[in-house]
Amino acid sequence: MSVTAFRILCFCLVPVGIYLLVQTIRMLRKTLSGQVLAEVPLSQEAATFSIPVSGTYALWLNAELLSRFPGQYRFNISHEIGGQQVPLHTSVFNPHVNGFKTGRMELYKFSAQSGSYRLSVDKTTGKTNAITAALNWLAGQPADASRYSVQVRESQPTYKMFLSIPMFTLSLGCIIGGFVLGCLAPQVAPVLFSH
Repeated sequence: MSVTAFRILCFCLVPVGIYLLVQTIRMLRKTLSGQVLAEVPLSQEAATFSIPVSGTYALWLNAELLSRFPGQYRFNISHEIGGQQVPLHTSVFNPHVNGFKTGRMELYKFSAQSGSYRLSVDKTTGKTNAITAALNWLAGQPADASRYSVQVRESQPTYKMFLSIPMFTLSLGCIIGGFVLGCLAPQVAPVLFSH
């Protein structure tokens, strides 16, 4: 293979890497920023919401940054008709999304059919862990449950989060590797194709 052909082939990896990077970012955005179906303040005990399409959904805790956490809570989702409980699965990565004033963290994922559901928020009594106690002390302001809310959001299956890590690495490898190998083609090509 000639040096020119090798250089063109390497530089062609750059747009392939950019395409993969854009697709990975879109997949992560869809996983972390699904449509909000319901938002319930922690001060409210329950709320009803409807799920339009069967699929995977997530419960996110939304709050102002650096605010004192008001305590420990337990969340339950049940069918509005019949009261059958929906199993909540603890989020594997607990992804966080922060803005300038607020932040949110994924707590649970669940699968649900289309229909009407009830989300209940119950305050529990228990020991506060050391990290929460330290953050509450640093926040320095009184705990206010109305500053916290639980959001029900559309979500993607967990395997897409696992898939995004190698896709991100591959896309950066294509962009950086293609550019570097393309620039160094006169030195690299003779070594690779000498036999």
